[in-house]
Amino acid sequence: GSEMCIRDSNGPPWIDDRTGQTLDPARVEIGMAKERDSLQKFEVFVAVPRSSLDKYLAEGYRIIKSRWVLVDRAERGVKARLVAQEIAKGRQIDLYTATPTSIGQMLLMYVAVLKNWSLLTGDVSTAFLHAKLRPDDRILLDPPPTEGVDVIWILQRALYGLRRSPQLFQIHMTGVLIAAGWIRCVGDAQLFRHKATSALLSIHADDILLVAPPEAERQPVSYTHLRA
Repeated sequence: GSEMCIRDSNGPPWIDDRTGQTLDPARVEIGMAKERDSLQKFEVFVAVPRSSLDKYLAEGYRIIKSRWVLVDRAERGVKARLVAQEIAKGRQIDLYTATPTSIGQMLLMYVAVLKNWSLLTGDVSTAFLHAKLRPDDRILLDPPPTEGVDVIWILQRALYGLRRSPQLFQIHMTGVLIAAGWIRCVGDAQLFRHKATSALLSIHADDILLVAPPEAERQPVSYTHLRA
C-alpha cells in the first residue's frame, strides 16, 4: 500500500516547496541569510523574550505561526522567504485589494502604439515589506526554530503571509505615487497618470506597467522613497 510522510516544513531536511526535492543545506542557508538581511533592513520586527508572551496577549496582541518557503532557482540559488501563516477569519471585504482592469491595460498599450511611446515593465523588490502595519495591528510572530526558540517577534511591517499585507502595500504604494505627482484614475483604481509628463502607469500587486514619452523615459527613477 501507499505510505504517507508528514514532514516538518521548518526542516531540516529542507524541501523545495515547488518540486518536493531535498535541498542542499548550504545553499538553503545562503538564501536564508539574504532573507534575514532583508528583514533587518526593513526593520520588520522587534524580538522580545518568549517569557513575555502572556503580557503581550493580555494587551490584545495575537500570535501567528510562521515558516520558511524555499524554492530552488538553479544558478540563482535557493530563494528563501519567511512567511506568516495567518488563518482566514473575518470578512473578505476587510482585505479588499484592487486589481487593474483589462480595459486599463489595453489603454496603456493603445497609447504606446498611438504615440510611439515606450512600454516598460518592472516590479518592486520585497514589495510588502515597504508597508507598515497599522497601529491597531497588534501581531506577534512565532518565528521558525532557526531564528531562536527563546524569542517572539513583534511585527512592524506587512510580512508576506499576513492576509492584510496586499492591501497595506497598495495603500502605501498609492500614497507614494500621489506624493510623486501621479493622479489616481477614478474608474480604475490601479491606473495612474503623471501630471507633468502624461505618462501612464498600471500596478498589479507588485508588478508595474509603464507607458511614457521618450523624455520621461530617460529621466532616472529612484524607488528608494518607497519605504515608509
